[in-house]
This record gives sequence, C-alpha cells and structure tokens, in this order.
Amino acid sequence: MKKTKRITILFLTMAMAITMLAGCGEKKDGTELDSKAETHTVVDVAGDTVELPVKVEKVVNLVPFECQIMIGLGLGDCLIGISEETIETPWLEVMYPRVKEITTYSYETDVEAILAVNSDVVLCEDVEKAREFRSKGINAVTVMYYSIDDFKKNITLLGDILGEDAKIKCNAYLAYFDGVVADVDAKLRNVVSEPETMYYINGNS
Repeated sequence: MKKTKRITILFLTMAMAITMLAGCGEKKDGTELDSKAETHTVVDVAGDTVELPVKVEKVVNLVPFECQIMIGLGLGDCLIGISEETIETPWLEVMYPRVKEITTYSYETDVEAILAVNSDVVLCEDVEKAREFRSKGINAVTVMYYSIDDFKKNITLLGDILGEDAKIKCNAYLAYFDGVVADVDAKLRNVVSEPETMYYINGNS
C-alpha cells in the first residue's frame, strides 16, 4: 500500500520534539479513567471502537508517519516494532538512535509475526488490515490523515491510545501547532492580495 509523506507537518513535529521528554504514557490520578480499570476504549479514524489496556507500553507501529510523530513527541520508548519504511528516514536515527534496534516489519507482515511479540496495540494505516488483526485477537487501531484537521484528530487519538502522560504531550504539541499556524496566518494575511491556486503534491514511496 502506498504511503504519503507529510513533510511540512513532520518538520513542525521535529521542532516541538526539542521540548518533549522521552517516555510512554501512563495513567495519572485525577483522570476520568477508573483507577481500578484495566482497559479503556478508543474510536479510531475508521469509526471502529477498540478496547485497549489502560497502560500501553508496547506498540507495533506499521505507519511511517505515525512512527515519526511518536519519536518527534518523545514517545519512541513505547515502540517495539516499526515499518521497514520508517528506518529509511535519515533524521530519525539522529534524533532517536534506538530506532536502529527496533524490529522492523513489512506492511504485508502476517498475523502470526505480530502475535509473537505480544504488543499492547498495533497501529495500521489500512482499515481492513486493522480489522483482520482484531479478528485474530490483536489490539489494532487505524490511524491516517489527509488534511490539517485530520492531522490534529490523529494527534488527539494518539494521546488517547497511549495514556495520560502522552496526552499531555500531544495537547502541548497541538497548542504549539495552532500557535505556529496563527502566527503564520497573521504575518501573511495582508501579503497575498489576490486569490491563488494551490497545488498539493504527495511523494509516494
């Protein structure tokens, strides 16, 4: 399946990563989750409700852009599996040297290989792939985005998946992101005087 590269947004993620601390999400007191609960549910981008452990510590992430986001936000320590394409991103090794030690999978990886690592959740870009995994007892969530609004929803979903610590980081990033967008908008508001045609070009790998 073709993957699209969201370069501009990911560079903003890299900038935000400087202020982020490493580590995975954990539940904190004062959240809406029952302190005795062992699971919680999230609704993925396909509208599917998925039950996950409250404390997610082991993530197999088969989506290159989502791996980049996790590492950019200081959440790379959760990763126990990534896609083969992720390792081809040059700046990831500089930012997060451990990425070379994480097991890589092709997007066609079979269910047995994923079952063997006993992950808390698997992130997929393909709806049917996620549903196939869930039919075999694997917690799988569909993540993807094609617009700025989708991107922001994706960041919120990531926080919901990984827990309260991750949610704090994701919310902080979204506030930063909105601030950057507002700043750029303010500076360019009076610069462009005539409507212009914008072309979106995706690079496929």
